[in-house]
Amino acid sequence: MRNGISHPAGVTRRTVLAGATAVLASPFVIRSRDAWAQQFAGKKIKLLTFSNLSGQLVVEHIAKPFEKMTGAEVVADLSPSAADMVSKVKASASNQQYDVVILPGVGGRDLIDNGLAEALDPGKVPNLSKVLPDLSAPVDGKALTFMLNPDGLIYNSQTFKTAPDSYEMLWDPKYSGRIVLPPPAWIQAMFVTILATRFAGTDVQHPEPGFEKLAELKDDILMLGESPPQVAEAIRANTADMAGSFPALFFAGFLFNPSYNLKATVRLKEGYFCQPQYLVMPVGHPGDADVIHAFMNFALEKEPQAAVSAGQFAASVNVDVEVPEDKLALDFVLPPKNIRENAITIDEKYLSSVRADWIKRYSEIFA
Repeated sequence: MRNGISHPAGVTRRTVLAGATAVLASPFVIRSRDAWAQQFAGKKIKLLTFSNLSGQLVVEHIAKPFEKMTGAEVVADLSPSAADMVSKVKASASNQQYDVVILPGVGGRDLIDNGLAEALDPGKVPNLSKVLPDLSAPVDGKALTFMLNPDGLIYNSQTFKTAPDSYEMLWDPKYSGRIVLPPPAWIQAMFVTILATRFAGTDVQHPEPGFEKLAELKDDILMLGESPPQVAEAIRANTADMAGSFPALFFAGFLFNPSYNLKATVRLKEGYFCQPQYLVMPVGHPGDADVIHAFMNFALEKEPQAAVSAGQFAASVNVDVEVPEDKLALDFVLPPKNIRENAITIDEKYLSSVRADWIKRYSEIFA
C-alpha cells in the first residue's frame, strides 16, 4: 500500500495527533522509568513502519515516550508501503538492519513464512495479559497483534444522502466512470478481488470467475487511487462517487473538512475487511532483544494504544481502552471488543502465497 498522506488547508499533523498526548503521563511511565533507564540507557533499536499518519502516530506516542522512559534510542525508518517494508527486511537478511517492524497482516505473514521473523518471548511482554484473549498469543510464535484496522467505502456525501450499504454498489452502472479502486500493490486491491470472487459466486481458492467479475469494472473506474489527497480532490470536485476498499485512516485530514464532502463507512452488508497490524522482530536483528521486547510491551500499554488507535480510527487490542460515544457514532469507528463480529475473514497465509500473481492479474485488468 502506498499510504502517503497530506492534509488540506487548516488540517495539520498537530491537529490530527491532538487528543492523545496524555500518553506521556501514564502510571506505567512513572513506574518503569528508573528501572528501564538503568537497564537500557545508551542502547539503540531500529524501527521500520509506515511513513503515513499511522507511522507518525507510532513515532509520536510510542517511540518518543519509550526513549524518554528508557534512555534507549529508537531510530525510525518510515516506509511508503508494506511491500517496501518486506523488501527492506528481505534485502538486509544477511546483515539485518531492523529490530522491530510494524506492518499489516499479509506483510507480517510474508516475513513469517519466509523465515525472517524471530520467535518472541511472551514472558517478556506482560501487557499481553491486557490484549483481547484470542489475539494475545503471538501469531505462529513470531508476531504480536498491535492494532486492528477496518477498511470500507469512502463516498461522496453529495451523491449519497445516506451511506452506501454494500460493496456491490461499486458494480452499479449508475456510478460508472466515477469509481476509484486501490492500485495493484496495495493489500486493498486484494480485498476488492476477494469481493469480486464472492459476487461471482466463487471463492479465493477458485478466483478465475472473480477476475472476470473484476474486469467488468475496467471501463467504469475513474482512476486507481494511488494518492489519498488525489481521491479526496476528485470527491470535492464531484467527479468521484465512491472509493474502496480503503481505511478511513488514509483520509484522516479530509473527513472532518466539510468542503471535501468526503465520508467513510464500514457498516456494509458484506461486512468489512479488518486488517491486523503486527509487531515483528526480524531474524538477525542487531539490537538488544530485551529492549525490543520492552518496546513491544510498551506498544501494547493502554495509553499508547488509545492514542494510536484514536488517530488511526483503528481498534485497540488492549481491553482497557475505551472509545468515546461520539467516536462510536461515526460510521467508520468500531468498538474493539466486537470489531470482528462482522469482519470478512481472510486467510493471510493463502493470500501471501498468491499475492504476486494477483497483483499481476489486477494490473493487467486495469492497465
